[in-house]
Amino acid sequence: FKWTEVTPKSPSDSDYLAEYYDNITDFKWQTPSTKDYEQLFKLPAANIEMCKDVESGVFGLKFKSVDNPGSSIFLPCSGHREEETTYPGPGITEIHRIFHGYYWTRDAASDTDGYAPHFAFSQVETVENEVSSFSKFTPALDQGAALYKFVPMPKSNPYTVRAILKND
Repeated sequence: FKWTEVTPKSPSDSDYLAEYYDNITDFKWQTPSTKDYEQLFKLPAANIEMCKDVESGVFGLKFKSVDNPGSSIFLPCSGHREEETTYPGPGITEIHRIFHGYYWTRDAASDTDGYAPHFAFSQVETVENEVSSFSKFTPALDQGAALYKFVPMPKSNPYTVRAILKND
């Protein structure tokens, strides 16, 4: 998606996105603002889970509702992943992975930039004797001190930045 885009750019996009747009009949839908994302990320830490979705196998963040137990929203990582392999000892391999997510807000940082909340978390896979074990997920921004931050993002960004719609 390009910045604040809520409809397909071309007819070929509509095949992929049709199920989402066909179900939107209320014109109150919009791209969330920076304030909306801040409210989401201000949930208690126990309600924000860095995880791999069991059904899809996709990594992302699951936000659990405080007011409606059992309700949640899952924001998948946007496809950007860093990976580094190290060999700490004989027969031991460690694969350090960092998963990133970027989502558009409807707020403009400038004439050329929009804002995107950027979240990142990491996990280490240790392989010993062909058996893998996985560390817990940990925040990966600012030396692990933060789970997310808002970053200016060129509105013409060619990289994967996701858009979600919010029903106000």
